[in-house]
Amino acid sequence: MSEAVPSLPPEIAAIDLADASVALSIDASSYGLEALYAASYAFIDRAYVLLDRPSPERYRVTLAPK
Repeated sequence: MSEAVPSLPPEIAAIDLADASVALSIDASSYGLEALYAASYAFIDRAYVLLDRPSPERYRVTLAPK
């Protein structure tokens, strides 16, 4: 079950309390894949990071604690 993040539109960010994860939807025209890799690298010591592309115009970044 996912919940919206307060003050962010639900299509941009969601929290899954059952999995203890957060998913962010990123506009592919705003940020390149290299920028997402660099930002993800900052979290890999404390969280699992999943990058995927559900559509050609969006990236999805999912973070879950280790």
